[in-house]
Amino acid sequence: MDDTAELSAWRSRLSALWRDCGALRVLNGEHDTNLSDGQRVYKVAPESNQTDAIDLQWQALRHVRARGAPVPRPLTTSSGEPVAYVDDSGRQRAVWAQEWIEATALAKCSPCDGELLGALGAAIARLHTALKDFEHPALERDLRWRIETTPTLAERSNHLQQHPKREWIDQILSEHTGPALQRLAQLPTQALHYDLNDHNLLYLCEPGAKPTLAAIIDFGDMMRGARIIDLSIAATYLLPKSAHPLRSLRAFVGAYHRQSKLSLEELELLW
Repeated sequence: MDDTAELSAWRSRLSALWRDCGALRVLNGEHDTNLSDGQRVYKVAPESNQTDAIDLQWQALRHVRARGAPVPRPLTTSSGEPVAYVDDSGRQRAVWAQEWIEATALAKCSPCDGELLGALGAAIARLHTALKDFEHPALERDLRWRIETTPTLAERSNHLQQHPKREWIDQILSEHTGPALQRLAQLPTQALHYDLNDHNLLYLCEPGAKPTLAAIIDFGDMMRGARIIDLSIAATYLLPKSAHPLRSLRAFVGAYHRQSKLSLEELELLW
């Protein structure tokens, strides 16, 4: 949606819902069409029947923000509605908004050291504490990347018969469909972010200063699960950016543990 006329049309649609909508630009997004005018992020769902998934995000953001977690503020329309519906060339689409956070994705910041990862571990612990009592029916959904669905992925590895890394992929999938997955199923569960990659962690990156966490964004993949799932996802993305991965992992998990105690079983599975 880089066409100027199309962006202008979307500005007209959104201005009817948020009166001071400014000039729009397109943001990256996997499922939603994400637009921003520098005041808000407007998230336009592919269809109008995405209300459960949108309500999950809206309620989660409001819930954890009220408990001090660094997340964007969800915004209502000018008439006070959390979700609106617009006609996009005959197709009804659901749209909602959250505040714009002026910051940089960690993916574009300097390499991650133990100090930065330690601070992030503590922030994720606070997020989990804020989410501990959050409930919503849509948390029970099964998205393709849910850890518990790994056996289904293993069944499909035959499509990679000629792939040079087929043996390595089969080995990884085998390890995650055996005892580890059974032990994971015994852990307590709660609402999780489920996509703590370095593009969903916004930082203030000032020249000559240590990056500081500004916000955790994109709660669109939320599901219920064991909390070490969020930690393992974040570590998978962030540790390759560290010059000392094991040292950084200790700082990351140690800081989380000091904020929110991990059991021996959780620590063993995470490690």
